[in-house]
Amino acid sequence: MEPLEKGYFNGYNDMDFLVNDLNIPTLVYGPGDMQMAHSAREEVDIDEVCNVTEVYCNMIEEICM
Repeated sequence: MEPLEKGYFNGYNDMDFLVNDLNIPTLVYGPGDMQMAHSAREEVDIDEVCNVTEVYCNMIEEICM
């Protein structure tokens, strides 16, 4: 699995409520290129979906153990 990169994007998502209304530290993580998000060229490589699924599963296992 490739190392994760930290980045920023201009946009809005539901984490606003968690961060600003409930003071819950939050991050957004998922597959795809944010430069192409919600555009006519938006696409996600299946390998990225598989990698993200593995990260989510590992995180859930850690939390639930």
